[in-house]
Amino acid sequence: MRKYLCAMLIMLVSTAATSAARTIPAQKNISIEDSVYRLNFNNGHYFFNAVIEDTPVEDIFLESAIPGILIGDELFEKTFNCFGLDNLEKQKGKKIVLLNNLYDIKYIHPITLNINDGVFTGNVFVLESYDKLALPVQNFTSKNSSKSYLKIDIPGKEMEFLSEDEWDKTDYKQFELECINGFPVVSTNLTIESNGKTGTIPNSRYIIDFNDSVKITEVVET
Repeated sequence: MRKYLCAMLIMLVSTAATSAARTIPAQKNISIEDSVYRLNFNNGHYFFNAVIEDTPVEDIFLESAIPGILIGDELFEKTFNCFGLDNLEKQKGKKIVLLNNLYDIKYIHPITLNINDGVFTGNVFVLESYDKLALPVQNFTSKNSSKSYLKIDIPGKEMEFLSEDEWDKTDYKQFELECINGFPVVSTNLTIESNGKTGTIPNSRYIIDFNDSVKITEVVET
């Protein structure tokens, strides 16, 4: 089934959540809705709170141009202690470039995580001296197989999974999403207007990045 990444720039998300909100008495009493993810915008980045494997987690960094979940070693052990760092295979001499900073990769491990009504499937990169949890949206899917669309409402600061019947696509431009080296990419024409002049770059590929302009993440060996 084709998957599309849909940025909703005008209308607010109005589809009702399938279940009532639940409050979990931990980490500042985060109030979590199972189906609607509330987005917070700060310093050019989107964050959200969610329950990951029954653990409430704050300020999950919504990303796209990363190859998997990025998480600091201390945060991984605190949040996902059920997996245990001792059970993971240590990496030797591998580093990752992120936001022009170089981090040592301690572990790379395939993982499946339940995140509210969604599922992350892919690799987790446990980094040394990193204090965030970053989630690549291209690896985030719904537990409900019929909900194949991820609707992101920018002005309403929400995102949720929808089925084809729940979303009217007629008012929006569709781009087929493909993944190249783990990154979400669309192919389209790009028209640029500047100083009264117009130029078009035909049928080129562009990486979708939800945050400000950064160097593409890469894994290097030393």
